[in-house]
Amino acid sequence: MHVYVDAACAGDPGKCGLGVFLKHPSGDVERFSIPSHLTHIHAAEFVALKAGMDLAASRGYTHARFFTDSQLVDQSVHDGKVKNQVYKPYLHDVLLLSIEFRLFIVSWISNARNKEADHLAKQAIHKQLET
Repeated sequence: MHVYVDAACAGDPGKCGLGVFLKHPSGDVERFSIPSHLTHIHAAEFVALKAGMDLAASRGYTHARFFTDSQLVDQSVHDGKVKNQVYKPYLHDVLLLSIEFRLFIVSWISNARNKEADHLAKQAIHKQLET
């Protein structure tokens, strides 16, 4: 299972959206555009990863690779810590959920390789702005 995650915000602070693109081993895909109550991009990036993890776990996957274009999220997950303590609860949630996976890999990818999740995150912002 490959899971691409991203967050987007209309300003910082501003309304944020989460995008999750699931690519199943069969080749089937699922797309999720999730409005968020968060208003800061870095917090939203952590929550996007957790949303992707929740979706993979709810489908019974115990082996998954997660892709993010957030260097902060990638580095924090690998280090198991964050410099800015504001993000500590978000990282804690991710690390706690990671125990549910037998294989849990987070990899940084460029924005160009994460366009699908980015598009979904931006759609979530538009949903909020329309209401």
